[in-house]
Amino acid sequence: RIGNGTEPFVPVPNEPNSIFIQTPQYLLLSPDSRNIDGLISFVYNSGCESTNITSYLCDRAILAPMNDVVSKIKTRMISRLAISEMSYYSSDSIDDSCPSHSTLEALYPTEFLNTIVIPGLPDHILQLKIGVPIMLLRNLDPSRGLCNGTRLIVTQLTGCVIEGEIITGKAIGSRVYIPRIVTTSSQYKWPFKLRRRQFPVRLSYVMTINRSQGQTLNRVGATCHLMSSHTVNYMWHFQELHHQTACKFSLKIAQFHMSIAHIM
Repeated sequence: RIGNGTEPFVPVPNEPNSIFIQTPQYLLLSPDSRNIDGLISFVYNSGCESTNITSYLCDRAILAPMNDVVSKIKTRMISRLAISEMSYYSSDSIDDSCPSHSTLEALYPTEFLNTIVIPGLPDHILQLKIGVPIMLLRNLDPSRGLCNGTRLIVTQLTGCVIEGEIITGKAIGSRVYIPRIVTTSSQYKWPFKLRRRQFPVRLSYVMTINRSQGQTLNRVGATCHLMSSHTVNYMWHFQELHHQTACKFSLKIAQFHMSIAHIM
């Protein structure tokens, strides 16, 4: 009805140029669960604290519109697993093909390059534990099911490779090894191309909404942050049951006054 323009609009004081709709009460999350922990509990219940539920992890995820929100929720999620963690650090540099390469290297030291987060590129610091779900960010070997967007469960962590079990696509159940690769960005918003050598994966407990396209998920929670002087946090979830789409679309609204850090 929203797309067709038939949903009634609700006027909001001091917002003459915006359009709002009234969310039915039955679609809202309960007041005591209107926070990040509540969203995690809805999507994963106690499953994120266990590492042996492959089928449980493969069909659910938390979605967020921005990578910085994704990072904060990932940190909260992985801290719940009471097993040892392994951290992998990328090797970053400015691509040799960039004009004035030596000048750019002087202006943008490695420490700055490490802080850059670009959609589609792995993070500088990758923190993993055995049993966590991850998603491939690049096509490595499509014939073996290693495609961009493939989800896996980490089964072993070493210094050189990550061993994982594929849980989506045509190669479900296959054990594979993921190496570090070199990924080069487009120029994005800096006057250079970033060259990053890192494992091409990210935790898939939570992902950006764009990254979730093409995924088959049965249980989803999402948080959308409108960064303004009156920050509003929207959370929704839906379920698809068997061949019927029983869409329970919950829109959660909470008020925050400053930055994304306050969602924690």
